[in-house]
Amino acid sequence: MPRIRIDIDELAIALSDHDSEWVLDLQTGTTLMKEWLRDPKLRGDLDLDLDEDDDLDDEFGDLDPLESGRFLSIEPLPSHQRFRWMEEFAREQEEERVRRRLLNALDRPRPFRSFKDALHELGPVRDAWFAYEEEKLRACARAWVEERELDAELFQVPRPPAA
Repeated sequence: MPRIRIDIDELAIALSDHDSEWVLDLQTGTTLMKEWLRDPKLRGDLDLDLDEDDDLDDEFGDLDPLESGRFLSIEPLPSHQRFRWMEEFAREQEEERVRRRLLNALDRPRPFRSFKDALHELGPVRDAWFAYEEEKLRACARAWVEERELDAELFQVPRPPAA
């Protein structure tokens, strides 16, 4: 199988999503939601960068494409891992008021929601959290690819400059 290119940020999204089930297309490197592949109508709308003579519907017909061996399931990161990141981030804050507010949020019921609410109140700290979390997710995406010994190049789509 030839080397695939995987968008590291798309893989990071799949690893962080507990609401949907994701797979990696081992032919194209694309991350996809499982329901997109199970529904023939949605499957027909996918842009999978397939060869001109390769068509998912021809390849799979009425079979579940997820059973073809072409797609690798992506399990989301455990919630406790993301909780640890929030704790680490909170403890690293230099300003006592910020550190205390974030740690207190994590001690409340619904700590993920409370942490997000606290970030919203703290303004610039919110951007710092998103950058921190993004780096942690990218590191997990790199580890995920290495653990599976995939012959893959991880790439990042350049973002437009912030306005």
